[in-house]
Amino acid sequence: MRMRDIIGVESFSILLIITLLSIAWPMYLLFGVSGNPSNGFTSHFLVPNKLLGKDKLVKVGISNMGMSVIIYCLYLWAQATSFYEVLAVYIGPYLIVNAYLTGITYLQHTEDEVPHYDETAWTWLKGALCSIDRNYHPAMDYLHHHIGTTHVTHHLFAELPHYNAPLANIYVK
Repeated sequence: MRMRDIIGVESFSILLIITLLSIAWPMYLLFGVSGNPSNGFTSHFLVPNKLLGKDKLVKVGISNMGMSVIIYCLYLWAQATSFYEVLAVYIGPYLIVNAYLTGITYLQHTEDEVPHYDETAWTWLKGALCSIDRNYHPAMDYLHHHIGTTHVTHHLFAELPHYNAPLANIYVK
């Protein structure tokens, strides 16, 4: 908030949007930035931690190996053609999808009326219930597996398949 006061609300808003839509998602995945502070350092790539336990070690390891293979393939592609082709065909679209998903996620977790708890008051259930379901056009809901309109249900039942989320959402409400 100090930065907002120094550079002004409009400039801060622009900076926040650019930051959120470009690096927020990778920073959260890599380092747990903006995650629950009581979890300490968390990473979706280095386990176990308070977010992902020992039971996820094999799956995360396989995922990390798969990502390493993809990154190496992108490197080979850039060597065979050019970095600009990889940027235009893979990295650019990836960044657009990243920005889109980060924007939706930000909207699902941000609202003036939603309380924010410190480490002494936060519980898993309070955190799960403090996200927002947002209504989108039915076609968008269908194409994006109802990620906007069933977000609270997703937080409560993360293992629930997306195709069951609309029905479960009725009961959660």
